[in-house]
Amino acid sequence: GYNFVLVDGIVAGIQGDVDWANETGTTGATSLTVGPVHDANLTSTIAWTGAITGRLGVTMSGLMLYGLGGVAAASDTLQNSGNDGLPGLGGPAPVESDVTQTHVGWTAGGGVAALLGPIEGFVEYRYSDYGTAAYTAAVGADPIHLVDQSGRVGFNYHMH
Repeated sequence: GYNFVLVDGIVAGIQGDVDWANETGTTGATSLTVGPVHDANLTSTIAWTGAITGRLGVTMSGLMLYGLGGVAAASDTLQNSGNDGLPGLGGPAPVESDVTQTHVGWTAGGGVAALLGPIEGFVEYRYSDYGTAAYTAAVGADPIHLVDQSGRVGFNYHMH
């Protein structure tokens, strides 16, 4: 990213990031049928997230309070596992289907940063609405709306 001083004490910047997420959520029911799968168990896994954000901050005594907002994206894999619901030798056969979609939406948040020599440490909160994506009938034809909240801690190196 890059920051620049607008006027004394007011800083604006732009930054980009990509993060490994591995966030998983599961929904299932013993009588649920989704697509071709009976006794379905739906698992959603966000593999990665990324964003390009602008930020605007106020500096005082080596600290900066800032707000940010921009475009966000996430890769989500929806897995549908269960059985085929057909009576066969030994009962219904196991079935699994995976579909991956990239969601694109927006993010907003805020944080505080402290300048420690050439290193800036920061703590921030982000709310991300990655929008809605359609998945194939193999995992359920209903569109999925993906949102996330995150607390972030990190370091940036300042080149002068």
